[in-house]
Amino acid sequence: MLLVMVFTPNNQSLTGIDHLVRKAVDYKSTSSDLRDLRVYPLPSRVDNQVEHFRTVWRMGADHHPLFGTVTGFQPLFAAVFAEALNKETTAKTHFHEYFDMVQIPHSADYAYGERLCCAPSANGTTSDNLSIRNSYEQFLPWLTTGAQPWQRPSEVLLDQQAEQLLNEVGFENPPEDDGGWSAWFDRIATLADISQYPVFSQMSLLPIGRQASLALAMAIAFAHRGELQRAIEWINKISEVCQGDEAPSLPMEAAGRLIRLWHDDTTIRWTPEHQQFVEVTDRVISALQLTRRQQQAWLQPVSDVALSASWLELAHRTCERLVSLQRETLGEDHPDTLANMNTLARILWAKGEGSEDHAREIEEKMLDIQGRKMGDKRLDNLDSAFRAERKDYRTAVESLHRMIPLAGFKTKLRVPIDLEELYVPLQANIDLRPTGDAVFADAPLCQHNVRHLSL
Repeated sequence: MLLVMVFTPNNQSLTGIDHLVRKAVDYKSTSSDLRDLRVYPLPSRVDNQVEHFRTVWRMGADHHPLFGTVTGFQPLFAAVFAEALNKETTAKTHFHEYFDMVQIPHSADYAYGERLCCAPSANGTTSDNLSIRNSYEQFLPWLTTGAQPWQRPSEVLLDQQAEQLLNEVGFENPPEDDGGWSAWFDRIATLADISQYPVFSQMSLLPIGRQASLALAMAIAFAHRGELQRAIEWINKISEVCQGDEAPSLPMEAAGRLIRLWHDDTTIRWTPEHQQFVEVTDRVISALQLTRRQQQAWLQPVSDVALSASWLELAHRTCERLVSLQRETLGEDHPDTLANMNTLARILWAKGEGSEDHAREIEEKMLDIQGRKMGDKRLDNLDSAFRAERKDYRTAVESLHRMIPLAGFKTKLRVPIDLEELYVPLQANIDLRPTGDAVFADAPLCQHNVRHLSL
């Protein structure tokens, strides 16, 4: 919805400007038209022969010897837009730039008749910098890009290009079903191929929300491709852009889904770069004002991945936050809360270093909660469940590991295993010292050489 207000710099023409703008705003508020209202002031018949007068009528003056008190059309429109459209930015630099460019000069050649000043003349002299046609062409960028008078057309155009890029890969519309995430990440990853486009190099000119969206999209793109250092650089840009209440709404579930995809990939080998990416992303996300649902969508996969990769400090930190969040939202007796409390206890036992007491407290708390839910028979039920689980575990171990193949021998060696001892210490380490290209004549020689290998 477009309103171009053509006026001349005098009191008669400027009177009632605020009334017209408010009338247009009131109409837009009750209209079914979804388009934004754009109001453009267009000063015309500006005589450029007297520079002092032109400045007085643009910026205003108090007690001018010839004109008296002059409001000035630039501060007048700034006040009208600020009040009617709630746009305080109109009094700043960009609005000043608009009137620097958009003023239609007076030309006596067009004072009579109905000649079109924008039509080329026979001698082609009407398009130079001092012509009326050129002045109208200076106004065109605001009309064609949809920029408001307080916006720069170049920045609006850049924002439109960024929006188009994100829409093409479906960034703002992540999949609703679990099966669509892999293809969605593949589409996002194509942005890494165009990281040299101007929209990325000039990203600081974009609105905060668009900058954050681009940064997250590029971080996901490079992370999905395995270029984790580049991904970390883009994740850090989010914290540079978003500060406090300025944090925009981002599809942060996508970051959690990417971590989950890594967790489910049995071929992945965790590296320090993976850990650094997850920790930096967690730090950035923790500083954003996210909803509880968004926080849980991030914390759950990160906690699982950190435990799986033995990043115990990160696992402890994220799982503790997750349990606290679920206690608030789901209640401490909810199955999801109890499951993560159990995970937290496992993490603390794995950390050791004085964390055992806290782990015991959590386990006792879980037993107390289960007791309230199960009644007096809770211990018998738990003991029965434990015996059944141990039996299943023993059966599985016997079937899988009763016969252990040894490299370099054509037969299999029977090795006695104390299963009662094996069940409890689940964190046994595999001795990989004798692996490699070495060849031994027999088992005693192998054992003798292994004893002399350094850890």
